[in-house]
Amino acid sequence: MEAHSSAALAVPAEACRVASVRAWASTRMDTWAIGVDVKDAALLVIAELAANAVRHGRSELSVLLSLDRAVLRIEVADSGAPRSPAVPQFELDEDEHGWGLGIVETLSDEVRTDRGEAGWRIRAWLRLDDCPTARRSRTRAHPQLRL
Repeated sequence: MEAHSSAALAVPAEACRVASVRAWASTRMDTWAIGVDVKDAALLVIAELAANAVRHGRSELSVLLSLDRAVLRIEVADSGAPRSPAVPQFELDEDEHGWGLGIVETLSDEVRTDRGEAGWRIRAWLRLDDCPTARRSRTRAHPQLRL
């Protein structure tokens, strides 16, 4: 596993792009040798955040993955011109999203949401040293982790 690496992807905020964002992230995490439990949790987080950006965001979607020691940081942002009208719900593949931000918070060690003039940015951190089940128990006990 690499000590510090990052990768970024920017695509139009279109429903058809969510699966390709997920595939890109999967390939990157394979390159970094991230374990299957964390990778699966991260892919759910990425798919949900990308789908939210498509549904509620602006015209562009960017994803930044950063690996630093034993923490994977996921950042999804929407930017560009506001879209109008909103994306109809039926355009988003139900297999790629739909669990809500609750699953993002459950699977992540920490989540931060920022709204700026350019759009929304959501960051999630996942520790690589344990599986999602152990992480959920620890997160409930200590909701304000310092990462």
